[in-house]
Amino acid sequence: MNDSEILMLLTDNREKSSNTAFRAIYQQVFPMIRKMVFDSGGTEEQALDVFQDTSLIFYKNVTGGKYQKQSKISTYLYSIARNHWFVQLKKEKRMSVSGSIEDLEIGQAAEEDHAELDMIRIVEKFFTKLDQGCQRLLRMYYYDSKSMKQIMADFGLGSEQAAKTKKFRCMKKLEGLFAAHQIKKDSFNL
Repeated sequence: MNDSEILMLLTDNREKSSNTAFRAIYQQVFPMIRKMVFDSGGTEEQALDVFQDTSLIFYKNVTGGKYQKQSKISTYLYSIARNHWFVQLKKEKRMSVSGSIEDLEIGQAAEEDHAELDMIRIVEKFFTKLDQGCQRLLRMYYYDSKSMKQIMADFGLGSEQAAKTKKFRCMKKLEGLFAAHQIKKDSFNL
């Protein structure tokens, strides 16, 4: 499967399409990531973790418009994976931080990606605690970029204002979960 086909499947907004794209990415990229992790003393489990984190960052970059097709997908993913693995090794103190300025810049970028990934995991954790209706509505609005009119129709609501009110209430529930765990909403750009 070529890069254009993978990107088309990832932006299709259907789970089956995304799964097909990620299987292709796994077949093309995981062997390179595994070799990189193994070469620096990592395990199969660590390689899978790096691949999963890399895939999540890539998906977010594609759907958020951050990936501009400036390189092949495999090159882009390998770069993310290398940076992510660098941060993990640094945390485990297996790798010295001394090196070129380029390595330091790569490490800083990887730390930012890692922090962003940690935030995504926290949001996902709380998101799954919401009722199914709120999960569906927020997913439609934030991930699928559905309009209030489309949400109104999908939920059988009488007006766009009713859809906005329902979204507001769902967000308040999510914010309540953050507050209960003393996490500031501003940290997540919600």
